[in-house]
Amino acid sequence: MSWCDILRPVSLALAGVMALLATSNALLNRDGQVPKAVISELGCAAALFLIGLAVSRWKVAPQWAHPIAALIFCVALIDALYPTEVLRDPMQTWNVCLVIIGAACFFLSLNWLMLLLGIALAGWAWLGPLSHPSVSWIPAAYMQFTSMSLAIIVFNARRGGYRRIGRMRLQDEVRKRELAGATQVIRESEQRFRVLVENSSDAIALLDRAGVVTYASPSKRHVLGFSPEAITGKNRCSSSTEDTAIRRGENLAKS
Repeated sequence: MSWCDILRPVSLALAGVMALLATSNALLNRDGQVPKAVISELGCAAALFLIGLAVSRWKVAPQWAHPIAALIFCVALIDALYPTEVLRDPMQTWNVCLVIIGAACFFLSLNWLMLLLGIALAGWAWLGPLSHPSVSWIPAAYMQFTSMSLAIIVFNARRGGYRRIGRMRLQDEVRKRELAGATQVIRESEQRFRVLVENSSDAIALLDRAGVVTYASPSKRHVLGFSPEAITGKNRCSSSTEDTAIRRGENLAKS
Protein backbone atom coordinates (compact mmCIF):
# COMPACT_ATOMS: atom_id res chain seq x y z
CA MET A 1 0.00 0.00 0.00
CA SER A 2 1.43 3.39 -1.05
CA TRP A 3 1.09 6.75 0.67
CA CYS A 4 -1.35 7.81 -2.05
CA ASP A 5 -3.72 5.03 -0.98
CA ILE A 6 -3.75 6.51 2.55
CA LEU A 7 -3.71 10.27 1.95
CA ARG A 8 -6.28 10.31 -0.85
CA PRO A 9 -9.22 8.73 1.03
CA VAL A 10 -8.42 10.74 4.18
CA SER A 11 -8.41 14.04 2.32
CA LEU A 12 -11.53 13.28 0.29
CA ALA A 13 -13.41 11.93 3.34
CA LEU A 14 -12.65 15.05 5.38
CA ALA A 15 -13.74 17.21 2.45
CA GLY A 16 -17.04 15.35 2.30
CA VAL A 17 -17.62 15.71 6.05
CA MET A 18 -16.90 19.45 5.97
CA ALA A 19 -19.15 19.97 2.96
CA LEU A 20 -21.92 18.09 4.75
CA LEU A 21 -21.49 20.20 7.90
CA ALA A 22 -21.50 23.41 5.86
CA THR A 23 -24.69 22.37 4.11
CA SER A 24 -26.34 21.51 7.42
CA ASN A 25 -25.34 24.84 8.98
CA ALA A 26 -26.67 26.72 5.96
CA LEU A 27 -29.99 24.89 6.03
CA LEU A 28 -30.44 25.32 9.79
CA ASN A 29 -29.55 29.01 9.74
CA ARG A 30 -32.66 31.17 10.06
CA ASP A 31 -31.03 34.60 9.90
CA GLY A 32 -31.11 34.75 6.13
CA GLN A 33 -27.35 35.38 5.98
CA VAL A 34 -24.60 32.93 5.26
CA PRO A 35 -22.63 32.37 8.49
CA LYS A 36 -18.86 32.66 8.50
CA ALA A 37 -18.66 29.05 9.64
CA VAL A 38 -20.36 27.91 6.43
CA ILE A 39 -17.91 29.88 4.29
CA SER A 40 -14.97 28.53 6.28
CA GLU A 41 -16.14 24.93 6.06
CA LEU A 42 -16.80 25.18 2.32
CA GLY A 43 -13.36 26.73 1.75
CA CYS A 44 -11.63 24.02 3.80
CA ALA A 45 -13.65 21.32 2.05
CA ALA A 46 -12.58 22.69 -1.35
CA ALA A 47 -8.94 22.80 -0.23
CA LEU A 48 -9.03 19.18 0.99
CA PHE A 49 -10.77 18.10 -2.20
CA LEU A 50 -8.01 19.69 -4.29
CA ILE A 51 -5.36 18.00 -2.15
CA GLY A 52 -7.09 14.65 -2.69
CA LEU A 53 -7.20 15.21 -6.46
CA ALA A 54 -3.54 16.24 -6.53
CA VAL A 55 -2.51 13.13 -4.61
CA SER A 56 -4.58 10.99 -6.99
CA ARG A 57 -3.09 12.59 -10.08
CA TRP A 58 0.58 12.69 -9.10
CA LYS A 59 2.45 9.93 -7.37
CA VAL A 60 3.62 11.06 -3.94
CA ALA A 61 7.20 10.25 -3.00
CA PRO A 62 7.64 8.86 0.53
CA GLN A 63 9.53 11.96 1.70
CA TRP A 64 6.50 14.13 0.86
CA ALA A 65 4.00 12.02 2.75
CA HIS A 66 4.33 13.75 6.12
CA PRO A 67 4.34 17.31 4.67
CA ILE A 68 1.13 16.60 2.75
CA ALA A 69 -0.43 14.99 5.83
CA ALA A 70 0.60 18.08 7.82
CA LEU A 71 -1.10 20.27 5.21
CA ILE A 72 -4.31 18.25 5.62
CA PHE A 73 -3.99 18.65 9.40
CA CYS A 74 -3.55 22.43 9.11
CA VAL A 75 -6.63 22.76 6.90
CA ALA A 76 -8.68 20.80 9.45
CA LEU A 77 -7.25 22.93 12.26
CA ILE A 78 -8.21 26.15 10.46
CA ASP A 79 -11.73 24.85 10.12
CA ALA A 80 -11.79 24.09 13.87
CA LEU A 81 -10.47 27.54 14.89
CA TYR A 82 -12.49 29.73 12.51
CA PRO A 83 -14.57 31.79 12.91
CA THR A 84 -12.85 33.06 16.03
CA GLU A 85 -16.13 34.34 17.49
CA VAL A 86 -17.13 30.79 18.23
CA LEU A 87 -14.12 30.37 20.51
CA ARG A 88 -15.56 32.77 23.05
CA ASP A 89 -17.29 29.70 24.46
CA PRO A 90 -14.55 27.43 25.85
CA MET A 91 -16.56 24.27 25.23
CA GLN A 92 -16.72 25.06 21.51
CA THR A 93 -13.04 24.20 21.21
CA TRP A 94 -13.80 20.47 21.20
CA ASN A 95 -13.16 20.54 17.43
CA VAL A 96 -9.51 21.16 18.17
CA CYS A 97 -9.47 18.03 20.35
CA LEU A 98 -10.81 15.95 17.47
CA VAL A 99 -8.14 17.29 15.13
CA ILE A 100 -5.42 16.50 17.69
CA ILE A 101 -6.57 12.91 18.20
CA GLY A 102 -7.03 12.48 14.45
CA ALA A 103 -3.42 13.54 13.83
CA ALA A 104 -2.18 10.70 16.04
CA CYS A 105 -4.08 8.22 13.87
CA PHE A 106 -2.10 9.08 10.71
CA PHE A 107 1.39 10.21 11.66
CA LEU A 108 4.22 7.78 12.39
CA SER A 109 6.89 10.44 12.98
CA LEU A 110 7.14 11.70 16.54
CA ASN A 111 8.78 14.95 15.42
CA TRP A 112 5.96 15.76 13.01
CA LEU A 113 3.31 14.84 15.57
CA MET A 114 4.82 17.02 18.31
CA LEU A 115 5.19 19.92 15.86
CA LEU A 116 1.54 19.74 14.85
CA LEU A 117 0.34 19.31 18.43
CA GLY A 118 2.32 22.41 19.35
CA ILE A 119 0.72 24.35 16.48
CA ALA A 120 -2.75 23.22 17.55
CA LEU A 121 -2.13 24.13 21.20
CA ALA A 122 -0.65 27.52 20.25
CA GLY A 123 -3.59 28.32 17.97
CA TRP A 124 -6.10 27.32 20.63
CA ALA A 125 -4.33 29.38 23.33
CA TRP A 126 -3.95 32.44 21.11
CA LEU A 127 -7.54 32.52 19.85
CA GLY A 128 -9.05 31.26 23.10
CA PRO A 129 -7.65 32.08 26.56
CA LEU A 130 -5.34 34.88 25.38
CA SER A 131 -8.05 36.59 23.34
CA HIS A 132 -10.82 36.13 25.91
CA PRO A 133 -9.12 36.10 29.34
CA SER A 134 -12.33 36.97 31.21
CA VAL A 135 -13.81 33.55 30.51
CA SER A 136 -12.97 30.49 32.61
CA TRP A 137 -10.85 28.22 30.38
CA ILE A 138 -9.92 25.61 32.99
CA PRO A 139 -12.40 22.90 31.75
CA ALA A 140 -11.33 23.52 28.16
CA ALA A 141 -7.67 23.33 29.16
CA TYR A 142 -8.30 19.96 30.80
CA MET A 143 -10.04 18.86 27.61
CA GLN A 144 -7.04 19.86 25.48
CA PHE A 145 -4.63 18.15 27.89
CA THR A 146 -6.71 14.97 27.76
CA SER A 147 -6.87 14.99 23.97
CA MET A 148 -3.10 15.41 23.69
CA SER A 149 -2.54 12.60 26.17
CA LEU A 150 -4.82 10.33 24.14
CA ALA A 151 -3.03 11.36 20.96
CA ILE A 152 0.35 10.34 22.41
CA ILE A 153 -1.08 7.02 23.63
CA VAL A 154 -2.60 6.27 20.22
CA PHE A 155 0.64 7.26 18.49
CA ASN A 156 2.77 4.97 20.68
CA ALA A 157 0.36 2.07 20.19
CA ARG A 158 0.36 2.50 16.42
CA ARG A 159 4.12 2.88 16.18
CA GLY A 160 4.65 -0.18 18.37
CA GLY A 161 2.28 -2.17 16.19
CA TYR A 162 4.06 -1.12 13.00
CA ARG A 163 7.41 -2.02 14.52
CA ARG A 164 6.16 -5.49 15.43
CA ILE A 165 4.80 -5.91 11.91
CA GLY A 166 8.17 -4.83 10.53
CA ARG A 167 10.01 -7.38 12.66
CA MET A 168 7.59 -10.11 11.60
CA ARG A 169 8.12 -9.24 7.93
CA LEU A 170 11.88 -9.31 8.42
CA GLN A 171 11.69 -12.71 10.10
CA ASP A 172 9.45 -13.96 7.30
CA GLU A 173 11.97 -12.80 4.68
CA VAL A 174 14.78 -14.56 6.55
CA ARG A 175 12.75 -17.78 6.69
CA LYS A 176 11.98 -17.54 2.98
CA ARG A 177 15.66 -17.12 2.14
CA GLU A 178 16.60 -20.05 4.37
CA LEU A 179 13.89 -22.21 2.81
CA ALA A 180 15.00 -21.23 -0.68
CA GLY A 181 18.59 -22.12 0.20
CA ALA A 182 17.58 -25.49 1.67
CA THR A 183 15.41 -26.23 -1.37
CA GLN A 184 18.31 -25.44 -3.68
CA VAL A 185 20.63 -27.75 -1.70
CA ILE A 186 18.07 -30.58 -1.87
CA ARG A 187 17.57 -30.01 -5.59
CA GLU A 188 21.31 -30.12 -6.27
CA SER A 189 21.70 -33.24 -4.13
CA GLU A 190 18.84 -34.93 -5.98
CA GLN A 191 20.39 -33.99 -9.30
CA ARG A 192 23.77 -35.47 -8.31
CA PHE A 193 22.07 -38.66 -7.07
CA ARG A 194 20.09 -38.97 -10.32
CA VAL A 195 23.20 -38.54 -12.46
CA LEU A 196 25.03 -41.14 -10.35
CA VAL A 197 22.19 -43.67 -10.57
CA GLU A 198 21.46 -43.18 -14.27
CA ASN A 199 25.12 -43.63 -15.21
CA SER A 200 25.76 -46.57 -12.91
CA SER A 201 26.39 -50.02 -14.42
CA ASP A 202 24.39 -51.65 -11.59
CA ALA A 203 20.64 -52.19 -11.81
CA ILE A 204 19.04 -49.94 -9.18
CA ALA A 205 15.38 -49.79 -8.22
CA LEU A 206 13.47 -47.80 -5.58
CA LEU A 207 10.43 -49.34 -3.88
CA ASP A 208 7.89 -47.86 -1.54
CA ARG A 209 6.65 -49.58 1.63
CA ALA A 210 4.06 -51.56 -0.29
CA GLY A 211 6.72 -53.00 -2.56
CA VAL A 212 5.72 -50.96 -5.62
CA VAL A 213 8.60 -49.94 -7.85
CA THR A 214 8.78 -46.16 -8.02
CA TYR A 215 12.01 -45.88 -9.98
CA ALA A 216 14.20 -48.17 -12.06
CA SER A 217 17.58 -47.15 -13.44
CA PRO A 218 18.24 -47.31 -17.21
CA SER A 219 20.94 -49.95 -16.61
CA LYS A 220 18.18 -52.53 -15.99
CA ARG A 221 17.82 -52.81 -19.75
CA HIS A 222 21.44 -53.94 -20.12
CA VAL A 223 21.67 -56.02 -16.94
CA LEU A 224 18.25 -57.74 -16.86
CA GLY A 225 17.08 -57.39 -20.46
CA PHE A 226 13.95 -55.27 -20.06
CA SER A 227 13.17 -51.55 -19.92
CA PRO A 228 12.67 -49.71 -16.62
CA GLU A 229 9.16 -48.74 -17.75
CA ALA A 230 8.18 -52.41 -17.71
CA ILE A 231 8.36 -52.67 -13.92
CA THR A 232 7.83 -49.06 -12.79
CA GLY A 233 4.55 -48.85 -10.92
CA LYS A 234 4.29 -52.61 -10.41
CA ASN A 235 4.42 -54.53 -7.16
CA ARG A 236 7.80 -56.23 -6.81
CA CYS A 237 6.41 -58.95 -4.61
CA SER A 238 3.75 -60.05 -7.09
CA SER A 239 5.74 -59.48 -10.29
CA SER A 240 7.43 -62.47 -11.94
CA THR A 241 8.91 -60.51 -14.83
CA GLU A 242 11.87 -59.22 -12.91
CA ASP A 243 12.42 -62.56 -11.14
CA THR A 244 12.66 -64.21 -14.53
CA ALA A 245 15.01 -61.53 -15.74
CA ILE A 246 17.16 -61.89 -12.63
CA ARG A 247 17.42 -65.60 -13.15
CA ARG A 248 18.38 -64.99 -16.76
CA GLY A 249 21.04 -62.58 -15.62
CA GLU A 250 22.40 -65.11 -13.09
CA ASN A 251 22.46 -67.92 -15.68
CA LEU A 252 24.13 -65.58 -18.14
CA ALA A 253 26.75 -64.70 -15.57
CA LYS A 254 27.44 -68.39 -14.78
CA SER A 255 27.83 -69.25 -18.41
